[in-house]
Amino acid sequence: MCAIAVLARCLKIDAEKSSHRSPGSVVGYPVAIKPQDHGGGESTNCHFINPEEVDWHRALVERPGDAESTAIVVETTPRVRQSHVKWTTHALAPWLNSTAPVRISGWTMLDPEHRNHLGRFRSTFWEIHPITQMEAFQDGRWIDVGALP
Repeated sequence: MCAIAVLARCLKIDAEKSSHRSPGSVVGYPVAIKPQDHGGGESTNCHFINPEEVDWHRALVERPGDAESTAIVVETTPRVRQSHVKWTTHALAPWLNSTAPVRISGWTMLDPEHRNHLGRFRSTFWEIHPITQMEAFQDGRWIDVGALP
C-alpha cells in the first residue's frame, strides 16, 4: 500500500513491473465526490452523461485539510457500482472532509484525458480506476463500506 504523497512513484514502479493496470490500495481522506454527468462525458463511458452511466471521481488527499489540488483521483464505475448498491453519493458523504480515513483498493490507471485538472483537482494522472473495494476506519479496524448500515 502506498501513501498518497508517493502514489505516483509507487504506481510507476508497479507499472514498470507489469502494466499500468496493476492492483493498488491507498489510504486517504476524501474531499470531493464528482459524478461525471455533465459536459461531454468521458471517453471511458462513451461520453454518456446519465448519472447511472458515468464514473464518479473522488478526490483523495493524504491528510485531513489538504487541498484538492494535492489529491489523487479514485473512481467508481457504473459497472462496478451495480455490484455495490450501497456506494451512493449520499452513503459516502459522511467521509467527505472528515478526519476518518478510508482505504481504497482497485486497479491503477494512467488517465491523461484530464490534463486541465492537473494541479487544480488532482496532483497526478495516475488513478485507482475502477475502485473495487472501499473501507472506512472505525473503532480501530477497517470496515467494508458496503457492509455498513
